[in-house]
Amino acid sequence: MASEAAMFQCSICDKLYLLEYEAHMCLSTHYEQEEDADGSVVLVQPDQDIPQRYSCGHCRVVYDTQERASMCLARHAAQDTWMESEACASGSSSAIETHTPASQKATTSQSHSQRQTPWTEETVIILIQAVHNAYPRLDGKQERRDRVWRDIYHVISPQIPGVTIDQCKTKWKNLRYTFFRYVQNMNTTGGAKLHVPQGYEQLCAFLGDRPIAKPITVSCGLEHLNVEGDQSVVDPIPGPSGISAIPPAEPSDPDDPPPAISIPEVRKSVKRKKIRPPSQSQRLEGIQRESVEEVRASGKRIDAFVTKYEEWCEQQKKFMEEIIENQRQFLRMEERKTEILEQLLKLEREKK
Repeated sequence: MASEAAMFQCSICDKLYLLEYEAHMCLSTHYEQEEDADGSVVLVQPDQDIPQRYSCGHCRVVYDTQERASMCLARHAAQDTWMESEACASGSSSAIETHTPASQKATTSQSHSQRQTPWTEETVIILIQAVHNAYPRLDGKQERRDRVWRDIYHVISPQIPGVTIDQCKTKWKNLRYTFFRYVQNMNTTGGAKLHVPQGYEQLCAFLGDRPIAKPITVSCGLEHLNVEGDQSVVDPIPGPSGISAIPPAEPSDPDDPPPAISIPEVRKSVKRKKIRPPSQSQRLEGIQRESVEEVRASGKRIDAFVTKYEEWCEQQKKFMEEIIENQRQFLRMEERKTEILEQLLKLEREKK
């Protein structure tokens, strides 16, 4: 029997994905670049969340609530032939329209550019500390994360006047992005120099260790050659014209071997290959591969459970058969006793 399936939708281009991570990756491609107070370029996410959608398990029509998807599936189940519903027949691939009008997008962009940021070094530290305290509870469903963010907002709103919960979410995502980008850049050879992100010391405390120092490529040249052997220091003799003359070397025995001169091997310059981070498609392939492996492992666990359950049912069947056989033997013994008693009673009557 088919069932309704949960899907996730990018709030900018309305594309549907099976995984929430894929929808976030699509949303990240629509980020806008802004220049921070210290001159570093950061990515600012639009004030939109990832809405969850539900699709009918038979016709795959997407609805905004699980109840509507369940009703569509129930209508299919009520039909013996499982024909398409009205929404399917009309050719609609989605039951709702979530595109933002162009005028509304322009208004949102203007208001965003005119808005003054409440974030300074002190307020950023307050936000990081609040998120740090509630970080273990942020891993869960969207409804649970919303409750956790409301708790975080209630903690920091008295200390940061005028801040909104959406600003807190956006600032935290930007801080996390710039931190991991900075760490990745520091661990990559040849990366461009970036500014230290805001709250770097506090972010290192629970998002990861400090990055290692950049590796340096060293090239060897002939200017560093050293010639080993019999070397003598010759003092120049000044001549009449003021030019120093080098005295001739003393003749040596022709049978003597020439002095050995050893030239060290010149090491070629080592070119280090820049390790690029995995692309979005590679990350998605890794996630899909992990999902397939998890499904296979789940199938193996289900097969093992079914096998054990069948063995248990077989044992219960044998046990019940033994109980029934014992009951039958008991009934036969009771019938035999009844026959003997009837014979004794008959003999007693004949004697009288």
